[in-house]
Amino acid sequence: RSQHQTPPQITCHRAMVARRRSRTGAVAVLLLAAAVLREAFVVPGGRPLPRAALRLFPALLGAAPAWAEKGVTTAWKKRPDGGEDEIHTGGVEWEDVKVGTGASPQIGDQIGLRYVLKAYVREREVIVEDNTKGKAKDFRFGVGQLLPGMDEGIAGMKTGGVRKLRIPGNLAFGEKALPSAPGRMALPPFQPVEAVVTLDFIPGADAVYDYGEMDEEK
Repeated sequence: RSQHQTPPQITCHRAMVARRRSRTGAVAVLLLAAAVLREAFVVPGGRPLPRAALRLFPALLGAAPAWAEKGVTTAWKKRPDGGEDEIHTGGVEWEDVKVGTGASPQIGDQIGLRYVLKAYVREREVIVEDNTKGKAKDFRFGVGQLLPGMDEGIAGMKTGGVRKLRIPGNLAFGEKALPSAPGRMALPPFQPVEAVVTLDFIPGADAVYDYGEMDEEK
């Protein structure tokens, strides 16, 4: 073996240092590019472009987030009147597809929803209900007009938001079997369901028709 050969420990250390420097350099380039782009996206008069244009930054930098907010609901425990809440017992898995920018519903609020509710029975997808076409449906939030699991999964959403829900059987139709309907097979008792819900509006808390246009005007 040559007397001048570099020991393997030193070679490994040098490689690690080089990788760290490479990562640090890449981060610095991205930060510099973001600063340059932000200055470039300014209209005459010094006003920044609308928020819709600024949303292009992550895509231009190749740094779009690869994560989404998600969690599992917990039991509500108490009703607004102080009694025991025995139907909202927790356990709904939720994941935000899109985070809204408006108000969040409070128990008793009227809300406008669009949603697709489906189940998987014997490896077959069953569409239980789909109201994504046409006008949103109105419900009172948290008072038993929706499946308990949908109430739980919607809590904390903001208008304009879209969320995926995985609802256990006891928070869906419970011990009641759902009878068949034209184009839909029956669901057995305690059948888990999944939903994708869009919180369209909360009258009195949001402007019903223009909340989605506010971002475009800013």
